[in-house]
Amino acid sequence: MSARSQVYSGTEWLVTVAATAYDLVTVRPGYSPATGNNVRNLPRQLFCLVAGDAVVTDSSGATISTIPMTAGMAIDIQAATLTVASTAVLLVIW
Repeated sequence: MSARSQVYSGTEWLVTVAATAYDLVTVRPGYSPATGNNVRNLPRQLFCLVAGDAVVTDSSGATISTIPMTAGMAIDIQAATLTVASTAVLLVIW
Protein backbone atom coordinates (compact mmCIF):
# COMPACT_ATOMS: atom_id res chain seq x y z
CA MET A 1 0.00 0.00 0.00
CA SER A 2 1.32 3.46 -0.79
CA ALA A 3 -0.21 6.91 -0.61
CA ARG A 4 0.18 9.07 -3.69
CA SER A 5 -1.34 11.98 -5.50
CA GLN A 6 -1.51 10.36 -8.94
CA VAL A 7 -4.85 8.84 -9.80
CA TYR A 8 -4.91 5.83 -12.12
CA SER A 9 -7.08 5.90 -15.17
CA GLY A 10 -9.42 3.01 -14.75
CA THR A 11 -11.92 1.33 -16.98
CA GLU A 12 -14.35 0.73 -14.12
CA TRP A 13 -15.13 2.67 -10.97
CA LEU A 14 -17.57 2.90 -8.06
CA VAL A 15 -18.30 5.58 -5.45
CA THR A 16 -18.90 4.05 -2.02
CA VAL A 17 -21.24 5.13 0.77
CA ALA A 18 -19.81 5.48 4.29
CA ALA A 19 -20.63 2.71 6.81
CA THR A 20 -21.57 0.25 4.06
CA ALA A 21 -19.79 -3.05 3.45
CA TYR A 22 -18.62 -3.85 -0.08
CA ASP A 23 -17.17 -6.98 -1.66
CA LEU A 24 -14.79 -5.16 -4.00
CA VAL A 25 -14.49 -8.18 -6.28
CA THR A 26 -18.15 -8.80 -7.07
CA VAL A 27 -19.35 -5.18 -6.85
CA ARG A 28 -17.14 -4.26 -9.84
CA PRO A 29 -19.48 -2.82 -12.49
CA GLY A 30 -18.34 -5.23 -15.19
CA TYR A 31 -18.56 -8.35 -13.01
CA SER A 32 -21.51 -10.37 -14.28
CA PRO A 33 -21.21 -14.17 -14.26
CA ALA A 34 -24.62 -14.43 -15.95
CA THR A 35 -23.21 -12.74 -19.07
CA GLY A 36 -19.87 -14.56 -18.95
CA ASN A 37 -17.81 -11.82 -17.30
CA ASN A 38 -16.71 -13.72 -14.21
CA VAL A 39 -13.12 -12.41 -13.92
CA ARG A 40 -12.50 -11.61 -10.26
CA ASN A 41 -10.41 -8.44 -10.46
CA LEU A 42 -9.23 -6.58 -7.38
CA PRO A 43 -9.29 -2.77 -7.48
CA ARG A 44 -6.10 -0.87 -8.36
CA GLN A 45 -6.64 2.18 -6.20
CA LEU A 46 -8.85 3.83 -3.59
CA PHE A 47 -9.30 7.60 -3.89
CA CYS A 48 -10.82 9.51 -0.97
CA LEU A 49 -13.70 11.87 -1.78
CA VAL A 50 -14.83 12.55 1.82
CA ALA A 51 -12.40 12.17 4.73
CA GLY A 52 -12.76 9.30 7.17
CA ASP A 53 -11.35 5.86 7.87
CA ALA A 54 -11.04 3.05 5.35
CA VAL A 55 -11.14 -0.43 6.88
CA VAL A 56 -10.31 -3.05 4.27
CA THR A 57 -9.37 -6.72 4.06
CA ASP A 58 -6.86 -8.11 1.62
CA SER A 59 -7.45 -11.02 -0.72
CA SER A 60 -6.43 -13.53 1.98
CA GLY A 61 -9.12 -12.19 4.33
CA ALA A 62 -6.70 -10.51 6.74
CA THR A 63 -7.96 -7.17 8.08
CA ILE A 64 -5.60 -4.33 7.36
CA SER A 65 -5.36 -1.73 10.10
CA THR A 66 -7.72 1.21 9.83
CA ILE A 67 -6.38 3.63 7.24
CA PRO A 68 -7.12 7.30 8.02
CA MET A 69 -8.00 8.98 4.72
CA THR A 70 -8.09 12.69 3.91
CA ALA A 71 -9.99 14.13 0.96
CA GLY A 72 -7.87 13.91 -2.18
CA MET A 73 -5.69 11.08 -0.86
CA ALA A 74 -5.16 8.07 -3.09
CA ILE A 75 -3.76 4.71 -2.02
CA ASP A 76 -2.57 1.90 -4.24
CA ILE A 77 -4.02 -1.19 -2.63
CA GLN A 78 -5.72 -4.30 -3.91
CA ALA A 79 -8.36 -4.67 -1.24
CA ALA A 80 -10.88 -7.49 -1.41
CA THR A 81 -13.50 -5.92 0.86
CA LEU A 82 -14.38 -2.60 2.43
CA THR A 83 -15.97 -3.16 5.85
CA VAL A 84 -18.99 -1.48 7.44
CA ALA A 85 -16.58 0.22 9.89
CA SER A 86 -15.32 2.46 7.07
CA THR A 87 -16.35 6.09 7.41
CA ALA A 88 -14.65 7.52 4.31
CA VAL A 89 -16.44 7.97 0.98
CA LEU A 90 -14.17 6.44 -1.64
CA LEU A 91 -13.81 6.23 -5.38
CA VAL A 92 -12.77 2.63 -6.11
CA ILE A 93 -10.85 2.25 -9.37
CA TRP A 94 -10.34 -1.09 -11.17
